[in-house]
Amino acid sequence: MYFTSEIRRLHDTSRSGHFLWLILIPFFGTIIAIVMFVQPANDLGERFDTKKVIKPWQRKWWTWTILVVGALLMTAMMRPIAEYTNDIPLTQDSASRSATSDNASTDDNDDESDSSSSDSIELGDDSIDIADQQDFTSDYSEDWAKSTFAIDKVTLYKTDGVYTQGSGKDKSDFNGVVKVHMSIDAGRDISAYPTQATLSTDDGQQVDVDSLDSDDFDGDLNSGTKSDGNLYFLLPTLDKVSDLSSIRLKWDANYETDDYDDDNDFKSFDATINLS
Repeated sequence: MYFTSEIRRLHDTSRSGHFLWLILIPFFGTIIAIVMFVQPANDLGERFDTKKVIKPWQRKWWTWTILVVGALLMTAMMRPIAEYTNDIPLTQDSASRSATSDNASTDDNDDESDSSSSDSIELGDDSIDIADQQDFTSDYSEDWAKSTFAIDKVTLYKTDGVYTQGSGKDKSDFNGVVKVHMSIDAGRDISAYPTQATLSTDDGQQVDVDSLDSDDFDGDLNSGTKSDGNLYFLLPTLDKVSDLSSIRLKWDANYETDDYDDDNDFKSFDATINLS
């Protein structure tokens, strides 16, 4: 308080007393030094060390390197996995293999069918052992859009044991095969899809065509085109080739037209073949 009054007195006499503030430096400096000395000591450099900042994962170079390498590996593996899934071989269940082969069950007096026995048939790249087979002739023929669809032969195969197709939830067993030979004579530009057909049997089975192993003879056919091929259907159950007396096939065909009144541009074929 005395120090402040002295400065004011000098100021009132038109004299400067600001320099007197300098004498306070040692006083306050001593106080600051005492305060610093009584504080707890810190580790060397800790006080002035910069706080370590942890970078987020998306800003680390090795994270992106792992992601890129992983993506490349997955891309490289997708193709062989897809090829393996779509081309599962037909395998035979050895535990279900038949101990004996059925004899040919054809009536020798039936002039519309004959019976024969062969060791195996080829479905794609796979060989299927056959215990019994029977051939049937057919005179089925249907005209549509100036085109003719005909089925002249059906063959039933009883496999020698149980075979498996597909994998995972699509895995299924079969011990019978139906082969249908069809021909198409296109009288105009058409699109026909017998390789997407559905077959049902008189004993209550219904299966889709085995499009992977069937011949590729359908699709877009130009006018004047003649094509033929075999359709294969895999039956879950076939104890004897004589168990079936008829089969029913359904497939679609169509052609393009600008005539809105043309109701014939789409056709659903429904063919019943008697096996006798």
